[in-house]
Amino acid sequence: MELEHSRYYLLQLERIIKINIDNFLSSIISININDKNYNVRNFQERAAINAPIQGSASEIMRLAMIRLNKKFNEKKNQNIKMLLQIHDELIFETPRDDVKRISQLIIEEMSSVANSDQHAFSIPLTVDLNIGDNWGALH
Repeated sequence: MELEHSRYYLLQLERIIKINIDNFLSSIISININDKNYNVRNFQERAAINAPIQGSASEIMRLAMIRLNKKFNEKKNQNIKMLLQIHDELIFETPRDDVKRISQLIIEEMSSVANSDQHAFSIPLTVDLNIGDNWGALH
């Protein structure tokens, strides 16, 4: 029953990733999800389900970073630096006087990734913004 349940989810993801009839996940490295070892097969099925989710999240962050960089370059007088990306977080540095204006710009640009020429999400992307003197103070 559990194997049938796992196969159901794989079939649902067939539109997102291409799974061949012989139970191989098509990617840069083919993953055989037909292993005889239950633990190995279970891990491979979870990896096959997770791959498009993590890949999509990565693409959203990449698009947001590109849009922010373009916006920062358009407004040359802005004194802001994009310092670091950690998973789904971006770390910026800006003078205290510009924090409110820059915060609004960041929220607008990151939220706008929900719509582009290539895609449109049916739900809005939310952006949480925290302000602090260092990364440790933000959590």
